[in-house]
Amino acid sequence: MTTATSAHSTPRRKFKKRSYTEDLSPHRIKFILPHAESKTKLEQKHKAKKPIRIVPVYDITKQLHDLLVDLKAYYAMTDSVQGYTIQVYAGGSRALAFKARSRLYKHYPTNKPEVQYNQPNFTVRIGRFLDRLEAYKLYAAIKKMMPHAIIRPAYFPNEPDIFDAKRSAEA
Repeated sequence: MTTATSAHSTPRRKFKKRSYTEDLSPHRIKFILPHAESKTKLEQKHKAKKPIRIVPVYDITKQLHDLLVDLKAYYAMTDSVQGYTIQVYAGGSRALAFKARSRLYKHYPTNKPEVQYNQPNFTVRIGRFLDRLEAYKLYAAIKKMMPHAIIRPAYFPNEPDIFDAKRSAEA
């Protein structure tokens, strides 16, 4: 008794490709267009409403004004203001510091790059900014030219319009 078994003993089925369709129209929301008469009634109804006036219960405007006056008086008494600057060079070489300053001055003369000496280091800084986000635009441009540039916090003398670029360019 010998039985021969083949590897493909199961018959193959042929599947027909069917495309799926479904009608969802009975489930859709049906909108009714308003008639011209009902539309005018709605417009009249909305026009007839008077605007609501809201009266503040807890008005803190005077308190804020007093705080701002106190803050202004405090800043008038201080000698310096905190801000940000872009430091391009920090090191012991005077020649490299002035070389970096002249390179910056060639590209950004209105921002007045300056060399500061704090023994034994020279630093080259450019710009005066009130917050870090203001400094970032100039920083991104300088960073392409001088990859060691960083944004540093700094203190500036408390003078009127110390952060105004137009005023500092004229001075």
